[in-house]
Amino acid sequence: MSPARPRWLLSLLLLPLTLALMSPAPTDAATRKAQKKPVASQAKAKPAAKPTAKPAAKPVGKAEQLQRLYADYWEQSLQLNPLQATFQGDPRWNDQLPNYLSAE
Repeated sequence: MSPARPRWLLSLLLLPLTLALMSPAPTDAATRKAQKKPVASQAKAKPAAKPTAKPAAKPVGKAEQLQRLYADYWEQSLQLNPLQATFQGDPRWNDQLPNYLSAE
């Protein structure tokens, strides 16, 4: 049987990840300004011709990578602990719940 790990230790390790995810990206202010109302001259302009080549994929930022890492970690922890997943309201792994009532 593995030694019990305190839950506060896991929370302490995940705290920097959570704080990094909660902080706004430095480019958010610039993109918000660009998404505001279009200028009247832009609204009446004819739409440009569609480009034939696809635009380059948007580079993934560090915050998005961290969010993906955190989401993957959460999914794996729920899969490894189906009882905790059920407690959190996720029934996907209910078929793997332990059965303490059987003789096996």
